[in-house]
Amino acid sequence: MKNKHVVILNESIHDDGLELLKKQCQVFIEADLGFKSGNLAKADGLILRASGCLESTHLDYATNLKVVGRYGVGVDNIDTRACSGRKIPIVYTPKSNSRSVAELVVAQMMAIFRNTFAQDSAVRSGAWEIRNVAAGSELSGKSLGLIGLGNIGLEVAKIATLGLEMSCSYFDLRRNETAEKELGLIFLSLDEVLASSDVVSVHVPLLPSTREMISFRELALMRQDAVLINMARGGLVNEKALIEFLASGSLRGAALDVFESEPLEKSNPIMTQKNILLTPHSGGLTEEASQRTSVAVVSDVLAVLNGETAINVYNRG
Repeated sequence: MKNKHVVILNESIHDDGLELLKKQCQVFIEADLGFKSGNLAKADGLILRASGCLESTHLDYATNLKVVGRYGVGVDNIDTRACSGRKIPIVYTPKSNSRSVAELVVAQMMAIFRNTFAQDSAVRSGAWEIRNVAAGSELSGKSLGLIGLGNIGLEVAKIATLGLEMSCSYFDLRRNETAEKELGLIFLSLDEVLASSDVVSVHVPLLPSTREMISFRELALMRQDAVLINMARGGLVNEKALIEFLASGSLRGAALDVFESEPLEKSNPIMTQKNILLTPHSGGLTEEASQRTSVAVVSDVLAVLNGETAINVYNRG
């Protein structure tokens, strides 16, 4: 009988994907990718979620490795250059959680503009009169600026323009003339998007060129009553700068699902800001997205291990 492939996950995944993997492979779930147990040396495949990192030092021990799977969109926690040098392909899931993240972006916009959390707190404390001073405003007619128009940014644009009747501009390295025609999107420079939008939502990968792309200069371009939303990667926004602008009243508010260091420490000054909504890197963790993501990454990992063609390949090795 042919020996089963060995696949290590640094965290568990949705049962649909996990059971599919277990049917064909010997599966280990180890936070350190099997480094301490010695399973790393036997691994044919690795699947990483956002909490772990795959560095070149891991690959020195993973001499049998044939494929790396990224459960998610970004591959900033994988040493892609080292994988390429060893001709190890990387598969990922660029579309499986796009709708879930986009819906959280819109939910946070609504919560901020309708003062949802302040009203909830006031009602619980008996301050019913909050209804007269903090009912908020509609999103209809507001301007949304997207930094990045990839899969998630495009989903946000669809909901905002078609569902909420918001105007929408975007900045990206490439124009999407189809989206401009179908959704009425306007292509602008980064500075123009920042200066003209009621809401700015960030949707770009974390690269050396994008790290802290939103910092003091960029925040100073934004309207005083504007909102910043980051559901992409924490390193894209200079948190010190954001805190300063929020504390001084130079921004209406912000919503963050990702942070420079995760999980957040209680001592992080972000915790004390009242005009910011915080979620625990959970934008893509709905039941539906988790199911799609798990099956997608496992299917592509299995395809590579079985000598077949994977669908979503980030790096062919």
